[in-house]
Amino acid sequence: QDGIVTDYVFVDKEHPSGVALITVNKEAENCIVVASGANAHLTPADIDTAAEEIRGAHVVLMQLETPISTVTYAAQMAANAGVPVILNPAPAPVEPLSDELLHNLFLITPNKSEASRISGINIKDMESAQRAAKAIYDMGPKNVIVTLGSDGSLVYDGAMFMRVEALKVDAVDTTAAGDTYNGVLASVLAEGRSLIDAVREANVAAAISVTRMGAQPAAPTREEIMQFKRKK
Repeated sequence: QDGIVTDYVFVDKEHPSGVALITVNKEAENCIVVASGANAHLTPADIDTAAEEIRGAHVVLMQLETPISTVTYAAQMAANAGVPVILNPAPAPVEPLSDELLHNLFLITPNKSEASRISGINIKDMESAQRAAKAIYDMGPKNVIVTLGSDGSLVYDGAMFMRVEALKVDAVDTTAAGDTYNGVLASVLAEGRSLIDAVREANVAAAISVTRMGAQPAAPTREEIMQFKRKK
């Protein structure tokens, strides 16, 4: 119904589908407990099944709810084909991300807590966020975006920092704001537009999403994003 291609949704006959149990407090912040299920068993062989699609993509977007070895394998496949790879490092990695993975990334998009863990720098203000972004950049990715919630997004491309302000909205549920942000970011980059354009549009999409309850139902359509921008 939503026009999502399901050709490469795999069925695992041994493990149940993964589930996420989400609680939301009165400040609209969420806490998520994940039972990975089949997600934890995605293999490089599965990735090989979709190799043609990956190598022909405009952008490959991944996160860390599947095995890191499989994520690394897919990133290498895409990068070797000249396809930009975006990694949303969520949930925050327990172990350090490998040089092999980091050097294959066009962009990494940690939130404040994820960036703190990856860089080893506790982010408490914009100055420490900049230090963390530079430390992560020095690990290998070509671009770094640290998402800072109501403080917006910090973009670093190795030459300069740019802060994109968050939009002020009445939040009811922040669940999937990061997913919405990254999805729109990837789609705008796939259209050939600039990284800053992509960040601005992703900010709008995330702002809309937090005004609605739920995860998938909260994600806005392109038309809703355009309408919101026109009102602003």
